[in-house]
Parts: sequence; structure tokens; C-alpha cells
Amino acid sequence: MSSPVICVSENITVAEAQIVMLKNKITHLCITQSGKNKEEIKGVLSEHDIILIRENNPSVLIKQIKRSVAIDELKKIRIQTGDLLKRYLFQDLDIDFICKIISEINNAITARIIDLAIEKLNEKPPVSFSWISLGSQGRKEQLLLTDQDNAIIFEDTNDNEKNRNYFLKLAEIVTKNLHEIGFEYCPANMMASNKDWCLSTAEWKEKYHHWISKPIPENIMHCTIFFDIETIYGDKNLEKEVYHSIEEFIHEYPIFINYLALNSTQNPPPLGFFRQFLLEASGEQKEQFDIKARAMMPLVDAARLLSISLQINEKNTLKRFQELIVKEPQNQEIYTLCLEAYKTLLKYRTKYGLHKNNSGRFIDLDTMDKSEKLKLKECFKAIKEIQSLVIHRFKLANFM
Repeated sequence: MSSPVICVSENITVAEAQIVMLKNKITHLCITQSGKNKEEIKGVLSEHDIILIRENNPSVLIKQIKRSVAIDELKKIRIQTGDLLKRYLFQDLDIDFICKIISEINNAITARIIDLAIEKLNEKPPVSFSWISLGSQGRKEQLLLTDQDNAIIFEDTNDNEKNRNYFLKLAEIVTKNLHEIGFEYCPANMMASNKDWCLSTAEWKEKYHHWISKPIPENIMHCTIFFDIETIYGDKNLEKEVYHSIEEFIHEYPIFINYLALNSTQNPPPLGFFRQFLLEASGEQKEQFDIKARAMMPLVDAARLLSISLQINEKNTLKRFQELIVKEPQNQEIYTLCLEAYKTLLKYRTKYGLHKNNSGRFIDLDTMDKSEKLKLKECFKAIKEIQSLVIHRFKLANFM
């Protein structure tokens, strides 16, 4: 039996079992009464069992990814992933489960692309490194083919410039191939192929220190992106080392949290005086609703802020709200409201993006029926409640 050997509870759901297998890259799970490995084995659940239960199993796609030797093959798998996403939404599966599955597949595709890029360079990495995803990718909330947000952390040595040259070459190939399979280049060039985002551990620490010690708007903006990072490939310890320094810098400059809190309240609930949706006033998206900036980001920003202030080590927005409920049961009603609102917004954006074959960010409200618009407006109550909590907790009325 392949390692690691994982024991799970006999009450585990098929969806949970899929995630455990994908995450640990295994095809069998041992079943015990409560999931402890010292208990009697009740049975074994195999990947084949799940395939029989669920016709379209992502484990098959993961196997195809590992066997792929060309970018065209990975592009086909990414298209199949889109079809899988459509089916999951049609089946009305929990959006949290969908995020986990699609993220695991996207991560596997990226990892395979990096493997192929290293083979193409015909030279192994000179030092250990971590390929990290940022923003929605780092939070495991990227369901649609949005633009790339990635970076590289590499180990410090006396030859940082020489090592950086290698990783920039690697990143050039990887970002190009990600673009070819459907992930657009980042318009702001926040990609590992940019020397500003291909840094050693010491250089990253210095950059974070600059952002946190000088919380001007531009630096705060960078923090909202680079605080949500996840290692996709390589040495995760490098990411942990850098992130630990972030925690130290925030402790050193406590005023930073107030600026982060102020930033999280800059987008109030998107309703006008007569409870009408606030739409884009000009440009290509005129008369459309920006569901990302006006509805989703206020919840993302609040969840990040509160998690950092309470030392909650989660990156995913839904998990952050779940942990906040545990940490502060007195605010359970507000956090639950935010949790459900974010699920709704994520599902709306994904459905619209699939329908229009784009990122789903700008929605034509004429395509929504009355009940959907009403449910969307109900999500704005969560924004109002969580921002009120933030303003009160961080005493922003005196800070502004």
C-alpha cells in the first residue's frame, strides 16, 4: 500500500474522502470507527470505489496530469476541469467542496508545468525554492480562468543574483505555459517572471518589513495580495519562514493593523439611496455590477484582517469565517452571515463567468431573476455588519 497510510472515520462523506485522497496523493483510505490509527480496521475505501459512486471523479484528472508530457495535454485537462465545475454547480454541491477540488486540480496542473519547465531547462534548481500562488489562488478560491498571480521564494546564498537568473528563466517558461492553457498574464505583472516577485527569503522579509512599517495605500494594497500565499511547488518551509516574519513585523508595528482595518472598510455595501445596486458608471462595463470589488472583496478583506489580529492561521475566506465562529462565539451570527454570503457570491460569480466564458467579475443584472437579485442584496447585509464590527473594534471613527 502506498504511503502515507491514512485512517478516516467510518462517518466520512464521499466528498471528504475525495479531498483526503487528492491532498495526500493516495488511492486508498483505511476506515476505523473514529478515524484513529490505533483502532481496528473496519474496511478500506479505494479510489475505484469512489469512481463507481461518482461518474466524474477528479482523481482521474489528477492521474492524467501526472502522466502528461505536453502542454496541449494539460490544456485539454483544464477544459475537462471546466466541465467538471459546470457539473458540480448543476448538482448544487457545496461551493466549499467545489473550491477544494478545483484548487487541487489547478495546483496539480501548475506543479506539472513546473516539472516540465525544469526538464526543459535541463538543469536542476540551484537551491531550494517555493512557487507560491497569491490572492484568490493562494486562498484556494479561484474557480474560473482568471489572470495569474504567482511568485517565487528561493533559499538565501552568496549567489542570490545567479540563482535569481535561473528562477526567472524557469518562471518565464511556467507563466508562458500557464497562459497557453488559459490563465491570462497578470495585467499588473504580479508574476514570478518579474524580478520584483522572484526573491530570496531575506529579500522577501525586507519587502514585507517595508510594506508593514510604511502603511501607505500602495503598500497596504500589496499586503492584501501577498498576505494570502500558498506553496504550490517546492519547499513549503520557505513560505513558513517568510510568513513567520510577517507576524513579527505586525507585532513590531501594531498601528499597521489599524491601517489594514481602515482599508477593509473602503467599499461599503453597494446599494444607493433607494436601495438600488451601485453599477459601473463608465467604460466597457458601464451599467454592470462589479461583484468582485463591491461585494466579495469587502468580505475577503474583513476575514483576513480579523484572522491576522486573532492569529488564525487560515488563508481561505470560508475557513477564516469558520475559525472566527469558533474563536468568537459571541459574534457567531455575524460570521455565519458572512460565511453564507460569501458562498452565495462565489457561486453567482462562477455561474455567470461560466455562462459568459470570462472571469465573472462584471455581471449584467438583467440576466438575473428577481429572487436572485433579492438574494444578492441580502449578502450586502453581511458587508454592513462585518464592517460595523471592524469600525468599532479598531476604533476607526477616531482613526479616520
